[in-house]
Amino acid sequence: MNAATAPAPETEALARRLDSVRAPCQELLEDGLARLHSQAGALYGVEGPRQLTLLASSGLTDEEDLTDAERAARVGVEAGRPLLSGGRRRLNGSEQFLVVPCHLQGDVAAVLLAARGEGQVEQDLARLGSTLGIAVAADRARIHFTLEHRLAEAEAVKSQLEAYAVDLRSVYVSERARSDELGRTLVELEETYEATVRGLAIAVEAKDAYTGGHLFRVSRYGMALTAIAAPEHRDDPQFEYGFLLHDVGKLAVPDATLTKEGTLTEEEWMQIRAHPGSGRTILERIPFLAAASEIVYCHHERWDGNGFPQGLKGDEIPLGARIFPVADAFDAMTTSRPYRKAMPIEIARAEIVAGSGTQFWPDAVEAFMSIPIEDLEEVRSRIFTGW
Repeated sequence: MNAATAPAPETEALARRLDSVRAPCQELLEDGLARLHSQAGALYGVEGPRQLTLLASSGLTDEEDLTDAERAARVGVEAGRPLLSGGRRRLNGSEQFLVVPCHLQGDVAAVLLAARGEGQVEQDLARLGSTLGIAVAADRARIHFTLEHRLAEAEAVKSQLEAYAVDLRSVYVSERARSDELGRTLVELEETYEATVRGLAIAVEAKDAYTGGHLFRVSRYGMALTAIAAPEHRDDPQFEYGFLLHDVGKLAVPDATLTKEGTLTEEEWMQIRAHPGSGRTILERIPFLAAASEIVYCHHERWDGNGFPQGLKGDEIPLGARIFPVADAFDAMTTSRPYRKAMPIEIARAEIVAGSGTQFWPDAVEAFMSIPIEDLEEVRSRIFTGW
């Protein structure tokens, strides 16, 4: 046994004192049972009307015996005089206990119980009661010490629990304050993120007046599609940021190329095709937009592998970039440009279906066709009023 599990010195002393009480009480019990010609009985110390301590027992072989004995002892304490108390079952050939309360200075200090035997006489009862009273008096102080020691231990535990409760409340209050502070910091951080995205969107819009409304609409179409085709990302800000900033790479394209109405030269076409890579370069330097940068980089890939800049095919294309082309194409077809009029929604929907499995991810097309036309019209007709 190591130091951590060894009994404390006061515990060992208490055990020795209890042994010193029980040993003489066992002798007194055996002597009393012999005088009363009984083979079974018990001796209880009395600390109050309802508080009994079993000091010795003999011939009581199981819990039911002891339960009957304690019940009879309580009857004797309340009566304050010798009596016969019935048990619930036959005990060692007897149906009753002889109960002998032992008085000390007017109080019942102990109770002797003997299974009813033959030949007991009133003189034996009186003499036995006097003997037990004197014997128990010598040890009563020790019993009181034991009880007081246990009460002191209980008070110490209670004090420790109260101190622990105070500490626990202090920790709770501190953690609650810390949680509130973290919550405020998170809100401020999210506001900073949104301000950064809005700032980039404004910069892209400044390159092309048409782009502002386009960014707004495709982000709405894209998130509606995501909620159906990839519901686990329906509230993912990285998808919304990616849709909203898909053309951020055009900041690196010369204005003359972006606004040119005629046919582009090969060099100008190469400048346009480079904008997904430029967009990724811009966003990947911003930690919270790193995931969105993959949508930006791949938003011109096609399901059949004929897109750019990498020529990715099918599931090689990141999930957000598989969804986005449907939203982008639909908005382009249903928005008027200087060189053409907007296409009716029904015809644009038919074009989307025709591109399923070639230009577009079939699951995204299926999700798009499940969106009510009135919802698409509501987004298309909204007037973009700026960021």
